[in-house]
Amino acid sequence: LAKRTGELLGEAAPTVQAWSDDSKSDSERGVLLRSVLGRLGPVFTKIGQTLAERPDLLPKATCNELRKMQTKNTPFADDEAYRIIVEDLAHNGPLCPGGYVAPGADAAARPLFRVFGPRVGSASLGQVYRAQTWEGHDVAVKVQRANVSKQVILDWKCIKTALDVVNAYQKNSDDISLIADTAIEGIMEELDYHNEANNALLFLDHHRDKPWVTAPRFLPAYTGPVGSARVLTMEWIEGRRVGQIEDKHEQLRLVNMAVEACISQLLCTGFVHID
Repeated sequence: LAKRTGELLGEAAPTVQAWSDDSKSDSERGVLLRSVLGRLGPVFTKIGQTLAERPDLLPKATCNELRKMQTKNTPFADDEAYRIIVEDLAHNGPLCPGGYVAPGADAAARPLFRVFGPRVGSASLGQVYRAQTWEGHDVAVKVQRANVSKQVILDWKCIKTALDVVNAYQKNSDDISLIADTAIEGIMEELDYHNEANNALLFLDHHRDKPWVTAPRFLPAYTGPVGSARVLTMEWIEGRRVGQIEDKHEQLRLVNMAVEACISQLLCTGFVHID
């Protein structure tokens, strides 16, 4: 805890000093803050992603820079992800034909996937690869960053301690450290891959009367064990961003479906897809 606190203070001091430099623009401050928060790990990346939506707290140009943390995060090494996959799925052979083989594993064994790769995204808590199973299913394989749970808990202790000090110093009647508790609870839920998979199934069940509302189903055989899964494999769904749709009639149809789906979630099922 003391070592991590020292690391955080080591990043905070020069950041505050640079932030106070009047020669820097709001955009440059955003670049600096994004870089520092990204280096500090998943909890602080989440903080940056949240601050990106708070122009009431930070200048708009700074928020625009922080928004990049919502879609672009520094990936971890592919070999590390491959190691976690075969380890979590208890596979003693190649990841795919001609692919990664863990030290001591049987290179002649049947590969886990028919096709694996490429990496298609990297987020604060993990990254995603496209793959194909031997049954012919196209899938998305989500892999947690190594030791991310321990890192989250450690950072939570540091943040909570700092907020407790602030509470004591300012003699606040409200316990602001509860904010940290709530935020970390949410992050830990994100790390429970079976909780995520079950929520997707519940979402499908609650909205089965609306055929245009869907969610990817997970593949238990390619997902880690309950309670400790670091790998979650779900069906691959092709899609487009709203901005990629040019036809005005299709845009209007999409908006109507989205409005009905959101109203259904809020007023009928009470089960909301937060994204």
